This record gives sequence, structure tokens and C-alpha cells, in this order.
Amino acid sequence: MSFQRRPDATEDSVAAPGMRATSWVPVPAAYAAIGAVLLYANSLNNPFVYDDYRLIVENPTIQDLRGVLPILVRDITRPLVSLSYAADTAIWGARPFGYHMTNVLLHAVNVLLVYWIGLLAASDWRRRGGGVFGLAPEPRVVALAASVLAAAHPVMTQAVGYVTGRSEVLYSLFFLASLLAARQWMRAGGWWWLASAALWVLSLASKETAAVLPLVLICYDAWLMDGDHAARRRRVLRFYLPMARSLAHAVVGESSMDRVPAEQAAELGLARAILEWPLRTSGGFRRSARSAIMRQLVGF
Repeated sequence: MSFQRRPDATEDSVAAPGMRATSWVPVPAAYAAIGAVLLYANSLNNPFVYDDYRLIVENPTIQDLRGVLPILVRDITRPLVSLSYAADTAIWGARPFGYHMTNVLLHAVNVLLVYWIGLLAASDWRRRGGGVFGLAPEPRVVALAASVLAAAHPVMTQAVGYVTGRSEVLYSLFFLASLLAARQWMRAGGWWWLASAALWVLSLASKETAAVLPLVLICYDAWLMDGDHAARRRRVLRFYLPMARSLAHAVVGESSMDRVPAEQAAELGLARAILEWPLRTSGGFRRSARSAIMRQLVGF
């Protein structure tokens, strides 16, 4: 990987910010996605194992898509995952091949999204001048490396090869898409914040780990986005912190904690602590500012 010093932070030697490069961006991204499919092709013939029986084979609610409500409340913390099982059952019946195919395809789409995030994040970093040392990796190299790592890293083996590991790849799909939409809102404004929020809700409906997105957005905005401090502060006050506070109370508040399975309570408690950390930390926000945040949970 080559690094180069960028003396002028306004110079834009790469497509800005990757959007004008539609002729070449899909090619390496597609190669990485195809590689992901090939790597997990041997999982397509795997049988159902472990929790697959409880959540799929022995789950009567997913046998009929006409009864959507029973499907959604079967696993109240991850309703979208249950709905995806029902869709697979309607298409494939009881054959595990189709369920594994869905996991592999979701993984391939996530690899494409990782490529775009790597490309745009590296472009944003370069636009800011490459940090203290002025190091600005080539965005296409960063994007390809990130997508290949996402496609082939062993940490994804269970999530892709195990049917009920689907919550990982499904929540990642919406999480990454929400991050991309939020990044577009940071740069262009408009209604992209709404797309990001909607995708985040879908990610939360797939796995509660998506609760950390507000913190991810705060870090991305602070470390990678250019622009004046006042604009960044407005984004924090109007979008990121209201997201965190709303979720902390509506999803992982004390009353909600009493209604989730015991095995997920610890994870939700950690998510709540992470979400509320920005609101408890001074970090340049005075008590009066934090009070203002509370009064505008949907301050658009």
C-alpha cells in the first residue's frame, strides 16, 4: 500500500467523493463480492444444526406468511430476522440450501457496502489532509483491502455458514447502508437523515448491536468529515444524540430490559451504557446544552 503526503487539503485527486467514479468502482467491489460467494459456496449443502431447529424447523409461526404478527412477536427483539426465515420457508420449504443461500447473498451485499464505505471514508480522510502526519492512502486501495478482508475474514464463518447466524449479516446490511446514508447527509443535507434513521430501525429490528450507530456517526463526523465546527455541532445536537437518547429510553430503558430474554439482557445493558456515554460526558457540552438536547429529541 502506498502512502503519500498531501500538502493541500483542498486538492481532490480522487473522485469526489467516489460518486463520479461509477465506471470503475463496481469492478473491484464485484470481484470482492464474488470472492465472498465462492468462499462460502461449500456451506450451501450444510444441514440445519443447533438453534436452527428451534428457530426454523420447529417454529410453526414461519410456516405461513399471511400471519405476520405471530412471526414478528416470536422473537420480539429480532423480528426482521424471523420475517426473513418465513420468506425462506415460503420459497424453499424445509430445505436448508435456500436458507444458506440467503446468508451467503447477504454477506456478498455487505462486502459491496464495505467497499463503498472504505472508498468514501478514505476520500474524506484525504480531503481533511491525512491527519497529523498527512498520510492519505489511495481510497481505491483502502476500499479493496477492506472489502476483501470483510469477505474472507474467519470471524464471519459462523455468521454466514450457520443459518441462525443470520442476525449478524442482516443487521450489518442495514447498519452499513444507514452509515452510508448518514454520511451523504453530512455532506449534502436534505432528507438523507430520514433514510439513515429508517435503515437504522431496520438494523435494530435485526440485532440490538445496531444500537451503537449513533456513536459511530459521532466518530465518523468528528474524525473524517470536513466543515466548520458549528455545522458539526448542529449535526450532533439534531441527529446523533437524539438518536442515542431516544433509543436508550425507548428500546433499552429499564422497562424494556424487563421484557427481553435473560440471555440478551447483558448485551442490551452494554448497548445502553454505550448509548448514554455521549450524554454523560462533558466533552465540550455544558449541562445547559445537554438539557437542550433532551428537549429536542426530534429537533429537525
